[in-house]
Amino acid sequence: MDRIHSLEGDAVRILAELENLDRELILIDEQVGESAISEEIRRLRERIKAREDGDVILRLGSRVYRIDRDIIKALPFGLGNALIVSFRIA
Repeated sequence: MDRIHSLEGDAVRILAELENLDRELILIDEQVGESAISEEIRRLRERIKAREDGDVILRLGSRVYRIDRDIIKALPFGLGNALIVSFRIA
């Protein structure tokens, strides 16, 4: 019985800590707001998501283009796979 109460106490403590972390995250987001740092973080998250999805990321100068992997693979004569491989090598 004491073990159950101990587990319940631990669970309550963990939930309280998670709620505190959520509040801190909200405060940090509000402080950072629309700064250059938050914009860069947003761009990094987008690039990470694109890589997880297998999309191709092209950087030309200061511009970054995300090309859907499925569009490239749909090219005729298997050119899509060759392009994806060449982009990954480059």
